[in-house]
Amino acid sequence: MSLMNVVKVDALPVTPDPNTVYLVRHTGVFFPNTFLTIVTDSNGVPYENLSIHDYKRQHFNLKIENVSGTIKHSIYSTVDKTKDSKFASCVNNHSHVPSITPTGPDASTDFTAGVKISSVDDSVIILHTKDIVSDTDAFTTTLTDAINVGNNVTIGVDTSLRNVNGVSRHYLALKLNASAAALFDTDGDYVVINIFGHANPY
Repeated sequence: MSLMNVVKVDALPVTPDPNTVYLVRHTGVFFPNTFLTIVTDSNGVPYENLSIHDYKRQHFNLKIENVSGTIKHSIYSTVDKTKDSKFASCVNNHSHVPSITPTGPDASTDFTAGVKISSVDDSVIILHTKDIVSDTDAFTTTLTDAINVGNNVTIGVDTSLRNVNGVSRHYLALKLNASAAALFDTDGDYVVINIFGHANPY
């Protein structure tokens, strides 16, 4: 049996070695010296299709920010914020490009780029997923970066039944400890939430 090399790196190489396990440095403010484990297949391509009972691995960053008085969001790679995440298949139409986050009535307002703020409770960020039928422990969240919103921001996972644009479903949602209007009331305010778990691809 051959042994695999284990290497700590700041970014995954353009051509990964299939015999190497890469520990990619995490760049968040709160956990600057932790590493994400990335294993590649026999062709040196990172695994993207690992699953548990047909649920695919999910691992991405969600950023909510105030841009010139408008709340926007983006979903991107945990390694490179300028790229879409390859592990966000559970969120429909997600993008690393910031989009205006809709806040209209839930029952008649569609998602934009996979996200909306609940009109019933604007401390809830709803993601455009399929039914999340497993326990909420299927997902974990970590606040990896924040500015101007205080140090007491907390995040919980919420899969309550909600009607969004006429479709009732147990969407994956994130419950903040304060309203979005209060947390992001100043230009430049933002949080970055790291989301990890397993779910059905959209």
